[in-house]
Amino acid sequence: MGDDATQPATGDRWVAVALVAAALIAYLSTLTFDFVYDDRWIVHGNPAIRGWASLVTVWSKPYWVTEGSASAGLYRPLLMAVFAVLWNAGLRFPLWYHLLAVVAHVAAIMLTWRLLRRAVGVRIAAAGALWFAVQPVHIEAVANIANSSEVLVTVAVLGLALVSLRAEAGTPAADDVSWKTSLGIGALYAAALLIKESGVTAPALAFVAVWGWRAAGARATTAPARAMWRRWRRPVIVCAGVFAATVVARIAVLGSVVSEGTIAAPGFHGVSAGQRVWAMLALGPRIVELLLWPRTLNPYYGRRSIEGHFGPSVPALLFLAASALIAVLAWRRATRGDRRPAAAVAWIAISFFPASNLLVATGQVLAERTLYLPSVGAVMLLAVVVEAIAARFTSSPRVVRSRFVSIGTAAACVLVFVAARATSSRSHAWANHEALFNQLIAADPGDDTRYRVLATYEQKRGRTTEAIALLQRAYEINPRDRALITDYATVLFNAGQSRRAAQMAGHLMEWPESRREPAAVTLYLESLGRAYGADSVLAAGERLFADAPLPATALFIGSAREVRGDTAGAAAAYRAGIANAASDTAGLRQLGERLSALRPHR
Repeated sequence: MGDDATQPATGDRWVAVALVAAALIAYLSTLTFDFVYDDRWIVHGNPAIRGWASLVTVWSKPYWVTEGSASAGLYRPLLMAVFAVLWNAGLRFPLWYHLLAVVAHVAAIMLTWRLLRRAVGVRIAAAGALWFAVQPVHIEAVANIANSSEVLVTVAVLGLALVSLRAEAGTPAADDVSWKTSLGIGALYAAALLIKESGVTAPALAFVAVWGWRAAGARATTAPARAMWRRWRRPVIVCAGVFAATVVARIAVLGSVVSEGTIAAPGFHGVSAGQRVWAMLALGPRIVELLLWPRTLNPYYGRRSIEGHFGPSVPALLFLAASALIAVLAWRRATRGDRRPAAAVAWIAISFFPASNLLVATGQVLAERTLYLPSVGAVMLLAVVVEAIAARFTSSPRVVRSRFVSIGTAAACVLVFVAARATSSRSHAWANHEALFNQLIAADPGDDTRYRVLATYEQKRGRTTEAIALLQRAYEINPRDRALITDYATVLFNAGQSRRAAQMAGHLMEWPESRREPAAVTLYLESLGRAYGADSVLAAGERLFADAPLPATALFIGSAREVRGDTAGAAAAYRAGIANAASDTAGLRQLGERLSALRPHR
């Protein structure tokens, strides 16, 4: 159960075949999927990967090449170089990018299998790798092209951990790790850092594996810190150099090491650090469920997922208590010679930390794709637990033990097949935009933002009736969202439903700030004019101007008076608007033009 060299070769080929088969059953259908969501900007419509010269130029550009994108703090040139190679080789259909994701997932499965074999039995390692192959929480990372960065960075991290384990096992205790191995570790670390920011944890995860991921009873590393430093100083120096070079590159391209401003997800706007931590702790039980086997999948965890949890709550306190108990039990086991549980728990914690929102707010409250690498730690922990349970049967009579193995193997095969089919079915949520947005609604029907996203998609497809119905549903859920009301009124107005648009825009005027926004006032008065005529515009406009004398309001008042033939009243309205134009040069110009147009008729 220890080093690879001691593993029995018999059956390995069939295990590999089974792992590939499980992955293909689960994800082969993704090869027919479209460019979905971020894929449209990262691959399909990305000018940064056009032309072979892009293999050089992507290293001087942020991950998002839109204006102001450097402030997001994302720099992933190696990932973009891979996409550029496929695109410029003529492989411009989504099939090839989805194939890359599936192949990377198969590689991650194989590396996870190799990692498991170093510390648990052959059968349990195979079962754990099969579980990893079909785990539904991986769908977002494997089925969506842009999110395949999670799979690729995991391949690099696992490669680094396995190289480090091999160096620890293959280097005599008195010798240093060779420069050749150190450079290999450095190359894998560079790959991880340049694929995705979470690759920064790779050396820490390799250390965890070297420290504690070995078979129970195997010799643990107990050398003094000075001796360990002397043994591993070359890999440490190389990795430090790689990290420093990456920092310099990020500063040169992005202007800073991380984001220049806040990139906090909408649910964390205006939330203190302490409140954010409590909210994430309350999500702990959900994260545990996702790592084990999710009942439902959610492409977007918005503000509703953390509402009411910005302080101590039952879920947060239960998760804290359970985490403390697991940490204590794992440490006690480590002091007795079995470091595997502690190593597995540490792997989960370290790999999820960059996306956890515990240190700083990130761009998402929670994203299932960010659990791809932590799920390696979850399968490590499950493998140790299953081995402990299975050990109880090894003391049983041989006949009982044989039957247990046979029945268990058959049941595992059936379960893996069923699970793979279920994962395949659930992955279709990422087949196209409509499927994705419908899954958003199915995951949380009470979140208005999901209906708004789907409404935007329907508008782009020219399906205005469907978009209006979705916006109406969003409004019923959240009738006090100014941005939603603005969007809804605008769509109604553009669809020619002026009376409904005027009613909806009228709700905007309930907010003092809306009565001082030219765009909101314009939407309201223009809707009124189309629906009810000049008299309604005049009555509403004069009320608004008395409260907030905007040039835009004066324009509508003047126009309404012109329609009624009141030229003097129109001129007075335009002059009042000019007097209150202040720094509104556009409004001042329009008012001046309208006033000048009146003079020949006087």
